Amino acid sequence: MKKILIFIFLLNSLFSYSQGFIRPKETKDTTYIVKNNKIYTLVNDVYYSDGNVYTTKQILGDSASASLYFLNQSENKSNIVADLIFPEVNQKKIKKDMQEYIRLYNSFNDRNMFAVT
Repeated sequence: MKKILIFIFLLNSLFSYSQGFIRPKETKDTTYIVKNNKIYTLVNDVYYSDGNVYTTKQILGDSASASLYFLNQSENKSNIVADLIFPEVNQKKIKKDMQEYIRLYNSFNDRNMFAVT
């Protein structure tokens, strides 16, 4: 009986954790720039389902530093997207190139490349 109660208690705690009762979920986030005495600061507010707000501030510096920061961030995000998309694009290109070489081989030799033994 004791083992069954322990099992039910553990199972209940796992279900409540998976439902988000223990850990609040993000409902929205907002990012904006604040300028104070020619110094730019990037502020990120994250709102949670329990009403808490988590704010982070990052000093960017003057306008040149802030501009360079945003340029670098956009380049980093672009590289992440390129890394995700590259295998799919590359796979299509390899397949297309393979079909092109098979076509060239067939036209050059007047026979099917895969029929050669």
